[in-house]
Amino acid sequence: MTALVNVINLDRTPHRLHKFVGNNPSIPIRRFPAIDGALLDRDELIRDGIIQRSNRYSKNALGNLMSHVMLWRKCISDGTPYHIAEDDALLHPDFTDRAFAMLASLGLWDICYWGWNFDWPVRVNLSSIVRNVVMKFDQDDLRQQIQLFRRSEASSALVRLDSCAGIACYSISPRGAANLLERCLPVGMTPARPIIKPRVKWLNTALDVEMSRHHSELLSFACLPPLAFVLNDNSTYAERASQGA
Repeated sequence: MTALVNVINLDRTPHRLHKFVGNNPSIPIRRFPAIDGALLDRDELIRDGIIQRSNRYSKNALGNLMSHVMLWRKCISDGTPYHIAEDDALLHPDFTDRAFAMLASLGLWDICYWGWNFDWPVRVNLSSIVRNVVMKFDQDDLRQQIQLFRRSEASSALVRLDSCAGIACYSISPRGAANLLERCLPVGMTPARPIIKPRVKWLNTALDVEMSRHHSELLSFACLPPLAFVLNDNSTYAERASQGA
């Protein structure tokens, strides 16, 4: 496994990459030029089997979808697991060594989340008996603990993941990339399984929702405590939207 973290970053937002490097000085990175959703042709994506005609993703969501899909394809062609991060993620300073050790202990795996959107519940299976455990986080409180997060020496463990939101930092194996490409594409509008309220649909508006539809079918894992903190700052989405992403 390469130690490099593939950081998804738009050509027109170099300041975001600069901030990522400043926030994560100990992390070896490889920049991946993000796909600009404003430049994508929806009909071409349909012809290429990326989305179904029913898909209604925004331009920003389509660009995000294609960025991750292209990295999955590179992961398969390189034949080695990839660490993937979006450019607003904060990683633990020891992320590389800890992630390598934990993934090596798994043997066979598809995808591992090091962090997620903390304003959304996560469902995990702690064992074959203790299943469907739903965790809720206080995102505002976590944002105030960033410096403690950076200094934390607490040990983390991987648990089986059933559902989460956000794809700002995860690792994927070639097997996992192939499985997700097979299951997700072409992406339609099928909602994901609700985490808390069974009668409420989790609308499929972005790739993280589509991926969550398949976690229970894959060897999916989540890291507890997390090794990545996702700022999940809505202003960054407004920034991208104002630029036509």
